[in-house]
Amino acid sequence: MWLENEIGGPITETNLAPITHLCANVSWHDDIVLNITTPGGGVGNLRTLILDFIYFAMQTGSHIILPSYIKRTEKTLYWLDESNGSHSFSHLFDTEFLISTLRTACPEMRVFQTIVEAEINGTVTEVFDLQGSRTDKVVDTNPREKISRFRKWVDTKPEGYQDEAVNMVTIGVPLFTHDMHTKPRMRMALGRLLKFNNKIRELAATVLFNLRRSRKLEAEIDPSKQIYHGAYYGMHLRTEIDAGETWGGYEAQAIAHLDLCKKLNLSLIYVATGNQGDVVRFADEAQQVGITVISKQDLYSTVEEQAVFDSSALDSLSWDQKGVLDYEILSRSSFFSGPAASSFTWNLVLRRAFYIDDERLDRTYAYGIAEVEPGVVYDDGLSRIDLRRGSAEKVDTLEFLAPEGMYP
Repeated sequence: MWLENEIGGPITETNLAPITHLCANVSWHDDIVLNITTPGGGVGNLRTLILDFIYFAMQTGSHIILPSYIKRTEKTLYWLDESNGSHSFSHLFDTEFLISTLRTACPEMRVFQTIVEAEINGTVTEVFDLQGSRTDKVVDTNPREKISRFRKWVDTKPEGYQDEAVNMVTIGVPLFTHDMHTKPRMRMALGRLLKFNNKIRELAATVLFNLRRSRKLEAEIDPSKQIYHGAYYGMHLRTEIDAGETWGGYEAQAIAHLDLCKKLNLSLIYVATGNQGDVVRFADEAQQVGITVISKQDLYSTVEEQAVFDSSALDSLSWDQKGVLDYEILSRSSFFSGPAASSFTWNLVLRRAFYIDDERLDRTYAYGIAEVEPGVVYDDGLSRIDLRRGSAEKVDTLEFLAPEGMYP
């Protein structure tokens, strides 16, 4: 039942209608198949980049090759070194789901899983770089002008283009290409296209089942619900090797989460982090104030009252696959909170805000919390984004762009 109950509910013709309308009203060009320069980053960045790419393809009437993405450097978690090779689209996402959903919502678009499948005849050597659609900054990068610029560029027949043939055009997609603030229905429709692959979702379901049984939360964790009231506080602790002090450091994060958890009268925290040492440290500190801390590592051991879960299945996951497992569990938490400089946090918060209907959710002005609690960026009653660090460029950029351009 849990696997069938996706955040946002069933996908219908109604919630995909903005995509269907767009695809039916653009001119499609069989001479162009778009490929994206290999994206990198965590799940929040990857979802945004891939959906920006798909949306631009729809706007320009172009077919696509499914993106791969850069593997992380194992020791440093660096995600921009293309010499590491790449993961296929299906490493994180459900390929068949995307293809079948687009076949229904946008039948005009052809989706190829590989370059070979696309049967390319010509390869344009120049990369077409997209720019953001912030019309209040640069007028000629608004959506209409950007589409026009692309078509005019193709019409010049750039090097490698062949007439009356299938041509692959590679495009460079910056993070947050499109301003989606004024297109909430399209934003929500596009967000539904990317579902995580079933292998990871099945492991997440098992972790939740074990949590439900081991903590006697049968009433609170109802698989038919999208969010679990009174069950657990979801926490993103960002202290991995690549984090440094950008996310506030361990101490600031630990204090903020324990204080908030106590205010919410929750006694159980599910923590997501790649730093297992800090999980142990945090669990010890939380225990002193009557709060229990658990992570996915605590919930995959096989004991009598838990579901059988071969720990090697979890151990075999890549860094980002483990992040997706956490993402699935955090998305259903009673309350979620994470640091402001994390795209993972922003993506989870926006997903919950756009798709979950809950009496505690207050969308009126969630960003107004900063006027009352300096350092807190967002609080809508279901989720909180905390630990703003002054005017650090990375924080400012994400806080400024994610609300406008990230997909739920």
